[in-house]
Amino acid sequence: MLTTVALNNIKTNQDMKYKCLTYGSGIGKTFLDEAAFPSEDPLSNFEFGQAYTNWLTLIKMVSEPPVSLGWCAHHKRMISDRGFVEWALAWHAHDRLLCSCFMQKPFILDVSSPAYEKQLERV
Repeated sequence: MLTTVALNNIKTNQDMKYKCLTYGSGIGKTFLDEAAFPSEDPLSNFEFGQAYTNWLTLIKMVSEPPVSLGWCAHHKRMISDRGFVEWALAWHAHDRLLCSCFMQKPFILDVSSPAYEKQLERV
């Protein structure tokens, strides 16, 4: 959702689909249907970088500095990996897992933690 093309589509409401909440405290509210967006898997390294830059901008705008600094450290670690091109799919998978966990329950990302290293090795 954070590629420039997707953000432009959201801004202009072009080809966007919405879902309506039918339960809970948000009943009747609408939200973007993620099915309207392409999968992250086929993103080129350029598109991934572009989306990631937008992710960092969003995190910086809505979170406290320690949270933002953790995501910036993760980004720096990814792009400074001399084998990034070779391991791009693993980095993408690792990042996707981190983002999914963060969206469910925000946390301060620590790139020096054993859990971070273990997840990266697993993917």
